[in-house]
Amino acid sequence: MRLVLTHGAMHGSWCWKYVLDELAALGVAAIAPDLPGHGERTNEPATLDGYRKALLDVLEPDDVLVGHSLGGSFICLAADAAPDKVRRLIYIAALLPEEGRPLAEVMPFVGDAKEFELTADSYRLKDAAAAHAVFYNDCTPEQVNWAYSQIRPQALQPLLTPIRLARFWDLDIRRDYILCLDDRTGLLTVVEDQLSRLGPTTIHPVWASHSPLISRPKELARQLMTIAAD
Repeated sequence: MRLVLTHGAMHGSWCWKYVLDELAALGVAAIAPDLPGHGERTNEPATLDGYRKALLDVLEPDDVLVGHSLGGSFICLAADAAPDKVRRLIYIAALLPEEGRPLAEVMPFVGDAKEFELTADSYRLKDAAAAHAVFYNDCTPEQVNWAYSQIRPQALQPLLTPIRLARFWDLDIRRDYILCLDDRTGLLTVVEDQLSRLGPTTIHPVWASHSPLISRPKELARQLMTIAAD
């Protein structure tokens, strides 16, 4: 068993640093790839096809796909393309896709939130205070500054592309959703509708912000290990 940790918008593999450390201490194999346009791949174009390929390039049989935030939609793409390699899907404060619609149309917090700046081809958080308010409200000031120093603008192109998942909705793959009860991104306003689309899913509520991978990595690592091993 191996966990493939998938980051969301504006982030990169760096956001899993402390969870990876905790998983290693527990003896759990895990990787956290950068998606194109993110982290060490910032010079590559960000597209849905590129996101899918980046996950398929590292996916091995019996892997557990873990998706945080928008990464939840990206692991759906990988599972749809290679269902025989996916043992389980775990979503953390995740935005889930809707068939045939672009992610920008189902995101509850981009475009009209005062904490974000929208340009013709990207969006970003205005400052560290905005990052704290939206993503990291239970993080320490040091954690907020560390994370904000590394987030980058999110390209709009992959979010404006309609998502097509020919097989995903009917796949017999176990699905779990870690529901963060202190999430302030707006996801809590749409999560019920999202989960109705996802089908049978085990819900794991936790009192955390949108980013437990930064605010509570030890607890999250243990929770991931427990879910994946069930």
